[in-house]
Amino acid sequence: MNENKLQYDLSASVVADTEDGWYMCSCTSRQYPYVDPTGKLKTFGPSKSDYCLQSSYIVEKIQPSSKRMKRDTGGEVSEDSYLQQATEKILQIAKVQAHLHDLKSVSDIDKQREKGTLSPNGSKQKTGSCDIKDSETNRDCVVSNRDKNDRIILLEGNPYLFPRGSSFILSDLQTVYSKGLLRSTNRKYDFIVVDPPWENKSARRGSKYSWVPAEDLYKLELPRICSKGSIVAFWVTNNERHKRFLLEDLFVNWGIKPLGEWYWIKICTSGEPLYPWASKHKKPYEPIIFGRFGSDPESGKYKSFPSRKAIVSVPSKEHSVKPCLEGIMKQFLPPSYHPLEIFARELRPNWTSFGNEVLKFQTTE
Repeated sequence: MNENKLQYDLSASVVADTEDGWYMCSCTSRQYPYVDPTGKLKTFGPSKSDYCLQSSYIVEKIQPSSKRMKRDTGGEVSEDSYLQQATEKILQIAKVQAHLHDLKSVSDIDKQREKGTLSPNGSKQKTGSCDIKDSETNRDCVVSNRDKNDRIILLEGNPYLFPRGSSFILSDLQTVYSKGLLRSTNRKYDFIVVDPPWENKSARRGSKYSWVPAEDLYKLELPRICSKGSIVAFWVTNNERHKRFLLEDLFVNWGIKPLGEWYWIKICTSGEPLYPWASKHKKPYEPIIFGRFGSDPESGKYKSFPSRKAIVSVPSKEHSVKPCLEGIMKQFLPPSYHPLEIFARELRPNWTSFGNEVLKFQTTE
């Protein structure tokens, strides 16, 4: 196996770093060129069209500002105002650095990758190949690729890209809990990302996904798999009930101290928010609540964690695909950290991923 083969480069997703937050190109971080068993160079991951949302969604007729001010309570206006200002500042810098566009530059990079001349971070690199490895059905157990190279594996007759150093658990929450599968990895994790399928009207109608009752999240037993001082990130909806449950129930019972609340602002390629800021039904952002398990064993050694930040990016057309946080979070983590994603739908190098759709975006066909 050629050690200089093309590999993932998650840090490529962060393209503009500002004091207010980050502008990201998630399409770049999720694309990966590889050589198939026949020797043909292919690109794994979404195409640029998956991230080319040209216009915003108008979900309601916006009321005049005077009526809206009377309607909104609980600081909602100030939160929207903060996020709107932060987004404008981030996009100003992104425009100056020529990062805000209709992803044409991503398309240009794709063409060079198809010729085998560029790695995901843009540097020249040799190509290699991935091994085919047949496997039986691997559900309800831990499956690991301890090799230094990415591989293609066959599961139930379908080919999947298996990143180097990664592990996955293809299972549901009840089975993982009853079998203790997360504990069975014999590893303590320094960074844990949780993207629960929260209950909402869409989920109850069954149009998007099956949801998990909030109380069932206790079955994750995070204190048993967290390292001392580990950082936990929970994606939540804008439903205050979910936030209260997370902060006042889960975090309190697990001994997790809140660190801050960041926001992912979704924009279309023109820079406009995906939904109107004043919309009361759909907001153009999703919160991420961070917490720390126990005390920081090396307080002061790493960059202090900001309580409020904004992440701006064009979302995927695929439902509920979140931006990868690794490129941002490295500065707050120890050099050799062990990351885990719960309710994941894709694999990443050197990560452990768990979910009943964990291989959804790993197929090479």
